Amino acid sequence: MTIIHIPHYIIHPETKAILPEFGANGRCYSKVIQGSQMFIVTMKPIEIIQESLSYYGFDLEGAISGAKSIIGACQATPIRVPGHIDMYWFPHISPNNINCVWMAVHHVLRILPEDNFQAKVMLIDGPSIILDTPERKLSDRYDRAEQLEVKITKRTQYKMQYVMERGSGVHFVKEENRNYTVSKDDDLSNGSALC
Repeated sequence: MTIIHIPHYIIHPETKAILPEFGANGRCYSKVIQGSQMFIVTMKPIEIIQESLSYYGFDLEGAISGAKSIIGACQATPIRVPGHIDMYWFPHISPNNINCVWMAVHHVLRILPEDNFQAKVMLIDGPSIILDTPERKLSDRYDRAEQLEVKITKRTQYKMQYVMERGSGVHFVKEENRNYTVSKDDDLSNGSALC
């Protein structure tokens, strides 16, 4: 079976995982699992993540910094990739490690323990990936990514309600020095004017 090679790729909702793939020359590429397809992108996994974030107007450093400010400092920080819908991704090890595999939270069905401190990631309607990381550690990373999604969703979908009462009796009045001061209705009756 011949695997298709493409030069560039942007993450979208059907992207399930990005794995490192090493060519005969030792160069690192990416094996992308998208829907039921699998293909090679001639970019490193971290480059796909960076280019995808850039495409949507963000960068990896900002995505990691923002995630840490929401869920706290952690290793292998999950990120939010904005787009038509927000997509939450997590690395199985440090993103700076060339062997790092990235996975989309919404495509992970379950994470199971394997032999020799490995974990099996079962993707929804897709293949499984066996990683050299203990199941507990990988499950914690998945949980942090879900926590990031929940917290960002709450912050962006929470609607504040304001009750504005007519005739509250408070007004902003411009003074001669160009500044505004707060004035009450009874102050206005004494000759103050509104601007």
